[in-house]
Amino acid sequence: MRPVPTTRRIPPFYQERGDTARQLRDHLLLASQHRGEVEQDLAHLHPVLRQALPGLGVELGRLQQGLRGNAAHVQAGAPQRLAFLDARDLHAQLAGECIEHPCTQALYRAYFPERFLDRFPEAVSQHALRREIAAMSVTNRLIDLGGVTLIPSLMRELDVEADEAGLIALLASEALGGFDYRDELLANPNLEREEIYRAFIDLDTAVRSVARLLARRSRGHLGPADLARWRDSLAQVRAMRGELPKDNPFARGEERGAELRAKGFPEELAADAASAPLADLGLSLIGVAERSGVSIRDAAFAYAHVGEHSGLNWVYVRLDRMPVADAWDRIGLIQLRSSLIDLHDALAEEILADHPRDPEAAAARFLAERSVHVERIRRLQQRAAGVDRPSSLSVVARAIERLREEAPGRSGIDLA
Repeated sequence: MRPVPTTRRIPPFYQERGDTARQLRDHLLLASQHRGEVEQDLAHLHPVLRQALPGLGVELGRLQQGLRGNAAHVQAGAPQRLAFLDARDLHAQLAGECIEHPCTQALYRAYFPERFLDRFPEAVSQHALRREIAAMSVTNRLIDLGGVTLIPSLMRELDVEADEAGLIALLASEALGGFDYRDELLANPNLEREEIYRAFIDLDTAVRSVARLLARRSRGHLGPADLARWRDSLAQVRAMRGELPKDNPFARGEERGAELRAKGFPEELAADAASAPLADLGLSLIGVAERSGVSIRDAAFAYAHVGEHSGLNWVYVRLDRMPVADAWDRIGLIQLRSSLIDLHDALAEEILADHPRDPEAAAARFLAERSVHVERIRRLQQRAAGVDRPSSLSVVARAIERLREEAPGRSGIDLA
């Protein structure tokens, strides 16, 4: 007699694997179905768009290759630094001082819902992923501010690592809190997309220029109280734009402001967007006032007068319009602007050293005592006016620098 077969029970381990296999099969079938639907949708696309889709990947590849090639060109002979970092790269590199800075901690706390913060305040400081969440918050903020090129470009220009570049950029954005008008732009239904984009570019320019200023002068050693003081002082500078002489350094934004108002920007928003790229000059002026022990108003009048009548404004304007042939030209112009701001500060501080009762008159006397050299600078400007090369601006800037070296009444060296 043949034995009666008995029912064998499948062990749970194999049962679970069988269930997983069936689930995987179902997901594959569903994915195949979705793929067919997507392919059917693509088939109905407009023929021109359908032809453009394959080329999109090629163009993105060229863009990526160009950005990386540009970085390799600038860093020839040095360790390679990419021209952009994706969010994962940036997140991984923001692991040092940047994560511990008080401004970063504010972003970290903003990650959690307010109800969670109120109910479990101790859990925030003890969170096992505190550093990772903080790095993610900073990464999101920085990419939102300047895109994926912000940190790598600052790394190249300032010769710092990603962590320090990230901290400097974050502090720059905090110092410019009053200029952070993105929500207002996006909420305004009357503004065209291209104009909103251009205003975002203005803000990006401001963040980069202020970051360079901070890197040269403070190396990120600023706390929330310092940044709040700077924001208040910047608001004072912006409020007194109309009181300064017509040809003051901050007047260069007026033309752009008029253009924005004509395109539907509200008055205050147009003024902010137009003056944002000049924020490094505003912060520099605030530093002059603090170091000289005078009011921002007094410093502004001395700063404005010496900027216009020494030839500094002439160079500032042409810096913004100078054609750039390659990455070296761009970096050279950035460094020249930084040197000009330092020179502008030094001249203004020399004028304000004795705390003059009338700062603008003191600036006029300072230049009058060096009138021979000032006239040579003007003749040199005339000769350089038709030359579209950065070297022409460097020559004029060097001539202006000699104002500090030349004692009152001396003729100096004829540069014209």
